[in-house]
Amino acid sequence: MKERCRHDRNSWLIAGGYWQWCFVCGALRPMKNLGGNCFGSNGKWVKPTGNKKHNPAMKEFWDKK
Repeated sequence: MKERCRHDRNSWLIAGGYWQWCFVCGALRPMKNLGGNCFGSNGKWVKPTGNKKHNPAMKEFWDKK
C-alpha cells in the first residue's frame, strides 16, 4: 500500500503566502490572508496530473467566481 503524503509537514508558502506547495509530491493549495502575516486554507490540496490541457489547481479557483 502506498504511503499517504503529509502535505502540511512538507510544504512551503509561496507567491506571497497565497499558495501552499508540498515539495515532496508537488500538490498545491490556495490560501487566503486572514490579516497581517496570518494565512489560512482557502481550498483543498490539488495534485498535479501531468495533463497539459487542464490545470487542476485552477478549477476550484475559477468555480468560486
